[in-house]
Amino acid sequence: MAKEPLTLTIIASQSSREYALFRGKTKRATLILTDNYGEFNCMLKNKEGHEDRLKTSIASFKNVPKNIMNLFYEQKIVKESSQVSKIGLKVVVPNNNFLHDQLITENYLNELKNLQHKFKWLKDVISEIENLWQAFPFVPLIATSDSSFNSCKPEQAWNYGIDISLSDKLGIKRFGYQGLACESVVSQLYYDLPQKLIVCYLDEQHSTITALNSGCAVDSTSGYWPNEAIFAGSSSDSVPYEAVESMRQDMGLTYDQMVEHLNKYSGLFGLSGESPSINHLLQQAENEANNLARLAVKTYIYNIQKGIGQMVAACGGADALVFTGSVGENSDHIRTKIVNGLDYFGFAIDERKNSKCKNPEAPTKINLRTRVNQIYVVSADEHQVLATHTIKY
Repeated sequence: MAKEPLTLTIIASQSSREYALFRGKTKRATLILTDNYGEFNCMLKNKEGHEDRLKTSIASFKNVPKNIMNLFYEQKIVKESSQVSKIGLKVVVPNNNFLHDQLITENYLNELKNLQHKFKWLKDVISEIENLWQAFPFVPLIATSDSSFNSCKPEQAWNYGIDISLSDKLGIKRFGYQGLACESVVSQLYYDLPQKLIVCYLDEQHSTITALNSGCAVDSTSGYWPNEAIFAGSSSDSVPYEAVESMRQDMGLTYDQMVEHLNKYSGLFGLSGESPSINHLLQQAENEANNLARLAVKTYIYNIQKGIGQMVAACGGADALVFTGSVGENSDHIRTKIVNGLDYFGFAIDERKNSKCKNPEAPTKINLRTRVNQIYVVSADEHQVLATHTIKY
């Protein structure tokens, strides 16, 4: 019996690359490479979830695609002659032309290049595509939109209160993000999927809350910009234009420098003046008399609670709340602080269950049994969703 084909899925960012290898729909392993200010690290996560740090001579992301199959071979994940049949790449682009899965062609790449002056993170995606084409010249490369899941939102959830002719012309719409994570949550809760579900995606660099009704997106706190409405890490949330312009003039920055400041020196880092890590700030706030760390944590929690409230209103109520993303899946303290302000929605946390729940293998309930509304912790698997999209294309 012939083996099912191999599929490679990729998530690329400025400081990291993730490569997951699938045989059919079964994940074999994931390689995670990070560049921490020049220190290049490589880690292998096998199909059981066990992680091993690897020694590698690779010193830049440019060289990863042409060596990725050798890395999997060296770890005995595949045989030396194994060939990839398709490659799937996560794409985040605030533009109507990138709302659905597409085969990446020269025209597609040129469209991305035309937009990279507006969306700086596209530089890393463009570079990855070019490197993949050199390493796998005859393998179809499929782009999966992170906004595709949100495309079923009602029409009133797409627009801002601006000139509609301009917003249509320029594609300034509330696209919403973290769609792959939401799709993973829906897939894992499929047989017990609550009708009105609030998905709280909390990551070190991105936070988005999405309202779902019967598994379809109703609205999201993220709109045109991924970090809109809720700040995280070193990125700001929605800041009025007048305030941004006032800051820019005071600091004597160009437009591009101001954008960089909002993306690298704001959020938790800007509020605390110390760190973009919510876990670090939690320790500082609780163990030391660090008022700025305490303020950053309180503001972060408050913004998330407001976002949940907005999504409950958009959904017309809530039957369940899901925590996902690296912070949502692992920080019981953050989950407690958030839920403690949501009692009026019928949510109450079981501290014993919550304290034991970190990066669960399967969806795990952490709510008190005396409450009807459920609270889940779900480890979102974006690569699994990417693989499903790529195989189907």
